[in-house]
Amino acid sequence: MKQFVLRLILFLVILLVVFGVYRLLTVDALEPRAFFEDASDKPLVIVDTGHGSFGVPYSLAAMEAARDSGAGGLYLPVYLTRDGELAVLPSSQDAQGSDFRSGASTLTLDDVRTLGAEQGLEVASLNEVLRAFPEMRFFVDMPEPSFGALSALLIASDASSALDRLVVRVDNQQLADALRHQVPSLTTTYTSGEYDAFSPVFALGLTPFYRPAAPAIVAPLPEVSPRLIRVGDNGGFYIVAGAVGQARETIEDWLESDLDAIIVSETSQIN
Repeated sequence: MKQFVLRLILFLVILLVVFGVYRLLTVDALEPRAFFEDASDKPLVIVDTGHGSFGVPYSLAAMEAARDSGAGGLYLPVYLTRDGELAVLPSSQDAQGSDFRSGASTLTLDDVRTLGAEQGLEVASLNEVLRAFPEMRFFVDMPEPSFGALSALLIASDASSALDRLVVRVDNQQLADALRHQVPSLTTTYTSGEYDAFSPVFALGLTPFYRPAAPAIVAPLPEVSPRLIRVGDNGGFYIVAGAVGQARETIEDWLESDLDAIIVSETSQIN
């Protein structure tokens, strides 16, 4: 019995070694993505204008102010309207206390604009933003993804030839997989499920055997480390740090690092 157990253990060890060698030989780094590689600065500073620092949240004027103050990219939370447009919407409540983001799918873009105007907001569509800032890069966040929203995204990006200027977060595995299959060249981020699966692999130091799930990982700044950046460099995927609300002192050191991109709420955090 003891001899059988030893043979079984030996067999399992050999199997793991063979599998490890196979993974090392077959796991290739991802292809470079223009969104990051063609950026003039590293890290690329992506500004979330939804916090009022630049005026009316997510208005074209706020985005222009962020660009003029040094932003290399803009963060855009987009929601599909009933008429098939993607509206860039701040979190704001109407008179009844309802967040009008949640009702966008039942309204036309004009309806959303009217509702926003009643709250002092100026609602822009993704189409308008892409046309207004042809030199900028965009982090497009889709908190309520659907096949209709993905279709609207691709139509908007095609109309402005903006595909290489977008990185897209779709936190729904089925939809993320569909988008990657449909447009392999589009830069997408890990879903939360993919990030959860990556975390123990990273913690155990097994990343040489790991096949990246997507071109970019978005992680809260406290979870970013020089080791994570090195792993990304070796694997061909990019690290985006979420630093909205972080103190300037916390952010400063990362601006001199090899971090690929950082999302901030105001450029005073990085100037």
